[in-house]
Amino acid sequence: MLKKEIPLDKNKKTEEKYFYSGICAVYHGGDTYFLLIDKNHAIVLPERSFTWGDPNDFAAFITEKTGLEIKEIAV
Repeated sequence: MLKKEIPLDKNKKTEEKYFYSGICAVYHGGDTYFLLIDKNHAIVLPERSFTWGDPNDFAAFITEKTGLEIKEIAV
């Protein structure tokens, strides 16, 4: 299976690479998505910080890429 990287903005000090296949759970609360990598790490994506794409389309996109159901949480 081809591993697809999650496109994240890079800064000059650090660069992290994550793969859609490495996401173990997806949560959405308020206006933020939480992509869990393991029990201690998550990618936190506030909708207001999206630099490309439409936040309204992200749920369908991440579900397609990961095969995971998005769980709604109260924040």
